[in-house]
Amino acid sequence: MSEHRRRFIDTRVLDDLGRVVIPKEARQLLGLSEGTRVKILVEDDKRIVFEATEDACPSCGR
Repeated sequence: MSEHRRRFIDTRVLDDLGRVVIPKEARQLLGLSEGTRVKILVEDDKRIVFEATEDACPSCGR
């Protein structure tokens, strides 16, 4: 069984367009910068998981 390490960083609020800002500390920890493509997954119908990816967008190919 895979163990996941968790680290609480912050609580954020969705804006009126459904966006949420990833806190600077989390972006730095994960090496995310402007333009990084992020895959969004739903886990166990209750968790949202963000993964940095270099995969092309399935819609536009970029």
